[in-house]
Amino acid sequence: MTGERLLQMIDRSEHAERLRKLAVLIASDPELMAEYGALLVLQKRLVAADAGGACELADRLRTEYAAALDGLSAVPAVSEYLALVDELDDIAQEVAAILNEGIGRI
Repeated sequence: MTGERLLQMIDRSEHAERLRKLAVLIASDPELMAEYGALLVLQKRLVAADAGGACELADRLRTEYAAALDGLSAVPAVSEYLALVDELDDIAQEVAAILNEGIGRI
């Protein structure tokens, strides 16, 4: 089985299908999308502060970002979405490790 085939199987998995449905549900809520947009703005500011060496600002933005993410995570659909993203990430890492091990044996 090739790596591409494994990734296709993951993409067609129940996890991935549920993730897509949750994304549509979340995107249909204007309030959630506004909160998500604000979270992305915080994330961009945080990255810029980190890159620019503004440690105090970066620390403050990390706190704001964590609070905003916690607020979004309190919504059941968002919480489930984030959990599924984590699970799929774990699966993808396991697949990558298996592939790397297989390549190392060749």
